[in-house]
Amino acid sequence: METIEISGRVCNVISKGKDGAKIYMGIQSGEGEQAASIASMIDELAPDIPYVMTAFESEDWNGDFSPWKAPPVFGNEGFSGGGAYTLEWLENECIPVIESSFANADSPRTIVGYSLSGLFSLWAMYESKLFSGCTSCSGSLWFPDWIEYAGKRKLPEGSCVYLSLGDREERTKNAVMSSVGECTRKQGEFLSADFGVREYLFELNKGGHFNEPDLRMAKGAAWVLKSISKADLKR
Repeated sequence: METIEISGRVCNVISKGKDGAKIYMGIQSGEGEQAASIASMIDELAPDIPYVMTAFESEDWNGDFSPWKAPPVFGNEGFSGGGAYTLEWLENECIPVIESSFANADSPRTIVGYSLSGLFSLWAMYESKLFSGCTSCSGSLWFPDWIEYAGKRKLPEGSCVYLSLGDREERTKNAVMSSVGECTRKQGEFLSADFGVREYLFELNKGGHFNEPDLRMAKGAAWVLKSISKADLKR
């Protein structure tokens, strides 16, 4: 793993073949070793598929990965809606550096996230034409106005999307967050009806929100890599 800084953000880069698909993954600041753990699991789940993973760190989780402003749903910290700045950084700063130094610019891009970063991954798929694959694990699809937003949008043609959720996540006593199951199922209905989506999978995992996040992300990322590889073979 090589750790670099791109325009003030720490990025952990793991290369398993320069010509493989690119994986961009938002993680918490200081959690670079999480990227190594996830990569190791991907190697076991998809041993023959090359990729270049860039795990970019966030020092302001609620800000960097929220698509728009929203009030607090737990504690006192709200959401500043800084997702647009993160996406702009990916497009104009991060991706050009990674794809000039570590990866083939012509290979597909995928985006992976967990919790609020998982919400951001889906939002980035809708907002940009940068990615052909998305992994949203335990995504914060309870986020205010998300279902209204997603219900009015379509993904780029040929998209591959993986959603997962823990089977106890919607049992929380938090009134807003308890809607995550209903919202995730509704999101799945949108994806199933979206003609731009080539492959879609929803997986229900055992446990709550904090059970085995690395494995959940690895499973999703590996599934998307396999889906993209199948598409390439058919060309």
